[in-house]
Amino acid sequence: LGVPPHTDDLEGEVLSRSPVEDLTTEQLEAVLGGFRGEISQVPPQVSAIRKDGVRAYKRVLSGEQVELAARSVTIACLELRETNLEKGRFKIYVRCGSGTYIRSLARDIGERLGVGGALAFLLRTHSGPFHLEQAVSLEELLRDGLEAHLLDCDFPFKAEGEPVWA
Repeated sequence: LGVPPHTDDLEGEVLSRSPVEDLTTEQLEAVLGGFRGEISQVPPQVSAIRKDGVRAYKRVLSGEQVELAARSVTIACLELRETNLEKGRFKIYVRCGSGTYIRSLARDIGERLGVGGALAFLLRTHSGPFHLEQAVSLEELLRDGLEAHLLDCDFPFKAEGEPVWA
């Protein structure tokens, strides 16, 4: 919080600095409440979305300002896990629908708090039926071989043993 960059993550150039020492957990919780459920979200300018046939990030890298349209996304779960508001940091757990930009969520939370914000770290714990616990390190793959870690070809179409479309 307090250092909004043009990329909506800490990789970008910081556009301004705002004090964050006076923020409270109660203020943060109240702001987070406005992001649960179906929300309207503007994707980050530095994204792979095409604008007039060209990726937005390519336009931004060439110095162009890009206006992207807001889209409806769903935040099924948004929980505050840790706070260090003196340093302008907090951790949240988000379960969301496809098309949701977590960088935009961080930016928008910071804007609603009046100090700006950026994404510092993202850990995707699952995507569809694939979960982090199923991930295999390069070392394991080299040690065990590819076949030892292959999933059944119909795995993406099943959830808990039942077809996804049932």
